Amino acid sequence: MDANLRGNCDIEEVEELIRVALICTQRSPYERPKMSEVVRMLEGEGLAEKWDEWLNMQEDIQNFTFNLCTPYDSNPNIQPDVLSGPR
Repeated sequence: MDANLRGNCDIEEVEELIRVALICTQRSPYERPKMSEVVRMLEGEGLAEKWDEWLNMQEDIQNFTFNLCTPYDSNPNIQPDVLSGPR
């Protein structure tokens, strides 16, 4: 935040701005909101719904990534594979 504000700002408004910014950072341009939607969110319309969608998408991404990194056999006694040589 601008230091010249000296703490004189509405924290809820700052949080809303951050939410809008995060929603605008979708990897795919097709998932990013149109500027008209951004304006409406900044005016207080539809931000809650878009934020919930964004949170759900982030949760799906985390679950997908976790599943990719989770071994199929969860047995902790599995020995590491020995590679056949340098790659």
